[in-house]
Amino acid sequence: MSEAKTFFDNQLYLLLFACHATEPFSVKDVQEAVFDFHRTTVHKMLQNFEKWNYLERVTKTHYRATQYAKDIMNVNKDEVALWQLQTTI
Repeated sequence: MSEAKTFFDNQLYLLLFACHATEPFSVKDVQEAVFDFHRTTVHKMLQNFEKWNYLERVTKTHYRATQYAKDIMNVNKDEVALWQLQTTI
């Protein structure tokens, strides 16, 4: 697998996680739920997504997906609730 494809896949995983999150999330949440990258790497990815308007910072340490990100990923509130229910079963 090429490095570029792996990088794209990681960004997609992070965006999917953000769009399906039911509450704001932190770097630690991403490390635990998506991938165990170094804290600095995850933070840089979150900053880029914020710059590209896919995420918004809600506190100094927590982020959430913007409506724009949810729209392009075709995620709505009902799907998030169903996704959360399926991952807890």
